[in-house]
Amino acid sequence: MLKREEREEPAVRRSIEFAISGGILLVVLGLLFPVLRSNHIRQDIETAQAELGQLRTAILAFYQDTGQFPTRGPNGDDRSLHRLCGPGQIPAGAYYRKDLHQGWLADHLGTNAPAPEVECPYQNWAGPYWEPRPDPWGTAYIAVLYPATRDDPRDCVVISAGPNRLMDADYSSPYDVVPSGDDIVVVILDKSEADRAPVF
Repeated sequence: MLKREEREEPAVRRSIEFAISGGILLVVLGLLFPVLRSNHIRQDIETAQAELGQLRTAILAFYQDTGQFPTRGPNGDDRSLHRLCGPGQIPAGAYYRKDLHQGWLADHLGTNAPAPEVECPYQNWAGPYWEPRPDPWGTAYIAVLYPATRDDPRDCVVISAGPNRLMDADYSSPYDVVPSGDDIVVVILDKSEADRAPVF
């Protein structure tokens, strides 16, 4: 018959083995977590870049069909909007104000209702051009369009505030836009001297 100490020894050994295995597993998970988080952030950034590219394509397709950019204001005046905002939280620093110069991407690209109160749809609108959605971090995409409607050398851009949900630079009037911080920017219309596009 085994003594009590001899019976307890395998149980103690198993407990120690489980504790060591658990410790190793925690260390491995601790090492993997930053890698997995980094991969997730990278995938979100790639998603935002792709969606900004789709938004750019949608705005240019809109122009091709209607002969103008989506800048019809709430009073029915063409060329009056400066910025359009997608759904989601408006990022801090976006320089977006609720006034007659700001509009919603959904009203122009998702439906043909740029000025619902005066009912003045765009002629030859063939959308929807874009399915309105926020960026991967829940913030709104912003389109800066007013240079497209003027003899103005500034670039027209679409922007995501990136993972920090903060617009790190003022893109309200960029000439040759350079993204700042973790912002993601795609040029819709490059009007720089070096690569000047036609003024519409």
